[in-house]
Amino acid sequence: DNLDNPDKIDYADGVESTFDDKDYMGSCFKVNLLTEITDGTVEWTSSVGEWTPAKKQIDFIWTGNQQCTWTCCLSEASLNQATSTASLINCSKNCHDDKVC
Repeated sequence: DNLDNPDKIDYADGVESTFDDKDYMGSCFKVNLLTEITDGTVEWTSSVGEWTPAKKQIDFIWTGNQQCTWTCCLSEASLNQATSTASLINCSKNCHDDKVC
């Protein structure tokens, strides 16, 4: 599924995007992941621009404040047309928001 809010710019300097609606999450919406991400891939599908996530990582925040954020590092620092896919690697709990990738 594409993560793209059609009514706003999701991927720009300093912008933090949240996708928490069935329209954006598709079959992933509220699927039981047992509050754990072990691996995956991210793909940049635009023919222009580049995406460089802060700290070279993606955070997965679960419903409910009692759950720790799960953070995955990316195998590539930036994604663009030439390097369009990155793997989610070294995924782990990040309860104190101190993971370094």
